[in-house]
Amino acid sequence: MQKESKIKVSIIVPVYNVEDYIEKCLDSLINQTLDNYEVIVVNDGSPDNSQRIIDDYVLKFPSIVKSFVKENGGLSDARNFGVNHATGEYIGFVDSDDFVREDMFELMYNKGISEKSDVVVCDYYSLEHSGIKEKRIIKNIDDFNNSIESVPSLLFECKSYACTKIYRREWFIKNNFVFPVGQWYEDSAIIYNILFLANKVSCVNECLYFYRTDRVDSITNTVNKKIYDIFKSAKSILDFYRSRTNDSNILEVVERLCQVHIFIRLRALVRGNDKMETLNFYNTMMNFFDENIPNWKENKYYKSSKKRSLYLKIRPNRFLMYLYILFPKKVKKLLRKLLKFRKKKSKKSKSGNYISNERLRELQLIELEILKEVDKICKENNITYYLGEGTLLGAVRHNGFIPWDDDLDILMPRNDYERFIDLAVNQLNTKYRVLNDKTYENYYLPFTKIVSLIKYDFLNTVVKFDDEYCGPFIDIFPLDCVPEINYKKVESDYLKIRKIRDILLLKVKYFNTKSLKRKWLNFLGKFYTNRELEEKLYKEMTKYNSSNAKCMVNFASSYHPKKQIVKKEVYGKPKYLKFENNMFPVPSDYDTLLKTIYGDYMVMPPVKKRKSKHGFYDRISVENSWRTKPLEEEQIEKESLEEVRNLQLYELEILKEVDRVCRENDIKYYLGEGTLLGAVRHGGFIPWDDDVDIVMPRDDFERFLSICAEKLDANYKLQFYHNVKKYWVQSPKIRMLKDTEFKQKSLLKYTDDVGPYIDIFPLDYSSVSLSKLDKQYKYIRLYRRILFLKTGFSKKKKLIYKLLKFYSYFISVETIHKKIYKMSTKYKNKTYYTNFGSYYNVRKETFPVKMFDEPIYMKFEDSYFPVPSNYDYVLTNIYGNYMELPPKEKQKAKHSF
Repeated sequence: MQKESKIKVSIIVPVYNVEDYIEKCLDSLINQTLDNYEVIVVNDGSPDNSQRIIDDYVLKFPSIVKSFVKENGGLSDARNFGVNHATGEYIGFVDSDDFVREDMFELMYNKGISEKSDVVVCDYYSLEHSGIKEKRIIKNIDDFNNSIESVPSLLFECKSYACTKIYRREWFIKNNFVFPVGQWYEDSAIIYNILFLANKVSCVNECLYFYRTDRVDSITNTVNKKIYDIFKSAKSILDFYRSRTNDSNILEVVERLCQVHIFIRLRALVRGNDKMETLNFYNTMMNFFDENIPNWKENKYYKSSKKRSLYLKIRPNRFLMYLYILFPKKVKKLLRKLLKFRKKKSKKSKSGNYISNERLRELQLIELEILKEVDKICKENNITYYLGEGTLLGAVRHNGFIPWDDDLDILMPRNDYERFIDLAVNQLNTKYRVLNDKTYENYYLPFTKIVSLIKYDFLNTVVKFDDEYCGPFIDIFPLDCVPEINYKKVESDYLKIRKIRDILLLKVKYFNTKSLKRKWLNFLGKFYTNRELEEKLYKEMTKYNSSNAKCMVNFASSYHPKKQIVKKEVYGKPKYLKFENNMFPVPSDYDTLLKTIYGDYMVMPPVKKRKSKHGFYDRISVENSWRTKPLEEEQIEKESLEEVRNLQLYELEILKEVDRVCRENDIKYYLGEGTLLGAVRHGGFIPWDDDVDIVMPRDDFERFLSICAEKLDANYKLQFYHNVKKYWVQSPKIRMLKDTEFKQKSLLKYTDDVGPYIDIFPLDYSSVSLSKLDKQYKYIRLYRRILFLKTGFSKKKKLIYKLLKFYSYFISVETIHKKIYKMSTKYKNKTYYTNFGSYYNVRKETFPVKMFDEPIYMKFEDSYFPVPSNYDYVLTNIYGNYMELPPKEKQKAKHSF
């Protein structure tokens, strides 16, 4: 006797008053491409003709359709009944007024078996009065094939729908999952709990289920007293998760989901006419949040979504929401005016132009296709070009795009550039368009763009072109000649080119005219047409082009020509490098070119500076920003803290070396400022702090400086005005000379040693008179400002600073330091110490000398270091309630590594 094949999927269909829809539903189920499955139809006491229709299907398809009749108990009760009679390896649910794609359960079953998943999810279509709409709820496909504990954001992808999933039956029954009977929102009340206990959640990234929302009597379109069941549902979800995990990331996701489900019901009521019921629901909602999610306004996902509209911003404010509910038309009108004003004020600000990491990658691949088309034309016509700027850097450092870059740049010698433009107009694929001064009226850039004409959701809001030319693009820059590397001459030419370009930009209103200089340039622009300005640009950029010129430069780049001018042989005959699994040409000596532009180009920028620079707006990213942006920001914050931690470990090495020298030579010092605070509050570095501060009584300070050169290890160096010609700050630093990934590149104009460091501040005696102390500090602060202006460390433009800058021309850096020293050591009264080098108010940095008697030793990271004997007084004087953490937005590193 042949053994009966096991049932793969049991499809449970609860039925109640659906005689108009049940046939379409069952037709879609009996025609599934999956073999060995069963359809369990549960008639929940339906009074209409649904059972007659079901009986017909049982007669025709007895091996597939199984019919059960029970007393009316509701949707949940019928589902639970079906689960008890199911025999399949997996179970699925289909509402009797919906239908499914014929391959739905085959695709989902195969995915579940191949991934060994407890739950498999799919997308769906919405059947609305206006037609069938594809609902793509799944955005981050990479989140799947994980558990909720490992990827909490997976809950956002799965949603709470029971019918867009299948579940492994044995596991479902073992965990005693039961749909709650007698209330609405039975899906949300149980599905999130089911997902949490799944070993793995997988996904078929296709729309397989057809969900009907066009029924007037459906739960989705009905508002009555049972709408308050959403609070029971949310409470049960919160209780479930809080009883099983303390993971703040998971709980924050769950709390946000509960908010969303409640907000959706509030929005439905707001759109209705029952104002008193809406007010009552709103009050219930606020009370529920206060009791069950007291910090709901601080939820990172909520805070992100709140940025999207003024309505979302007023929702937490009871008074404003009361007005909105009672007088919706008037408040909406006011909101529209405010929104219009805000948009006008922002003028397409880049802050609203958000592209998620996933979508940025899609943009890059579109740009790659444009590059391939350009490459094809160049190869066919023997035209020389090179990857340039950030694209060249990406090829060398990343073998493809810089992960956060959103554009693609190539360079062509001027003759090849002109030839390419002439050929591309006819040879370029029709889905692309050449944009430059020859092909587009009122063009305003000194280089060419190749723009995709295909309508994507990516819109470049910065450019001043017609909308059809604002899609993904690549830039083509011409390379022009100069006789030699003469920076002064090149800079003079560059300033002329930049002036003409700025006039062009002002004519198309790319720039505003607020500054006096721009107003003047805008006035000059009235005497020229765009064409005349473009001809002037061309003339200035090409005036040295000849075979005798020794150097090449990209005048059209946003970088200064000093960073672009190189000898011709640097470009030379192209080499080929891998870029996104393709080989493209690069300059023959790309190393020299990249060093000229970027310096140490293999060093990655700080995490928080890894941002795309163009004004691309992506509708899909913005619509989903409430969900994706907080996760990306959280990742950036995490990586930034890891980055800061690595820097801290280098600084700890320096501190240990300074400590060694001080111990061996009987020099007294103490941890100070934020380093002292870190020792007391954190037992080490403040997690986001990126420097170390120590303080020394003046006599010990002078002795330490005198022995540094001899006693410090060769990996460290003292920096002060004695050995750095244009030393830019008041107090000395001990620098690490070892090559690390951390460099203060902005300081390269002062010194070649710009690695990790620690600050040393002298403690000087000060007057017992507060008025004299203030006067003393005022003098020191004045000369500190002069020092900043003299060395170019500060470039403030107020009149007073211009006068100080003028005065600085008549005084040397060394003289300024000596004046600061003289005033700092003016008093010999041994009553008070003051740290005049600090940027805190002088009164916060003045302490009785007895506070700095014999130090006590406190643990800082893995070692013990000296701190003031009365550190509590010192910290309270500087910070007040120093044990209280600052707001999250202020927990940031402050130095430019």
